[in-house]
Amino acid sequence: MQEEVNKLIKVLKKQTDLYERLEKLCRDEEKAIIEGNLKKMEEIVKEEEKVFLQMKVWEKLRFTLMKIIKEKLLIPDDAGFSQVIEKIEKPLSSEIENLRDNIISKIMAINQLNRRNISLIEYSIKLIDSYFHRLTGTKTTSVYTSRGKVEVPEQTRKLLNKIS
Repeated sequence: MQEEVNKLIKVLKKQTDLYERLEKLCRDEEKAIIEGNLKKMEEIVKEEEKVFLQMKVWEKLRFTLMKIIKEKLLIPDDAGFSQVIEKIEKPLSSEIENLRDNIISKIMAINQLNRRNISLIEYSIKLIDSYFHRLTGTKTTSVYTSRGKVEVPEQTRKLLNKIS
């Protein structure tokens, strides 16, 4: 079982590295959004996809190792991570717990960055939409339907009238 625990530690270290890489990509993405650098954003998204594919592989390996460790320690399959850690010898269990805590904090940081990036993108879209409406002379009016209030753009064709 010592071998499986050591492999689990290696897997958790690799997962930590991947989450750190993803966090850096999210920070780079935030910078690209602020700068309006669409090409850089596209590159970052491609890189994120590669990281997600690697994460999937390592998560599957972690899951398999945990299953093997549970079997060897005679722990039920539905037991949580903490129950497994309790049965592992102290220096190794502490290392595993520290790696797990580090991964959780990285996930929380990534989640916060993603929420901020979503807000930045939404703000950019509203700003572009506002500029578009000013340029084209379109306006949005509220119309009531059977399902509630829906906004429907009303085209005034000011831009097209100026061109013709």
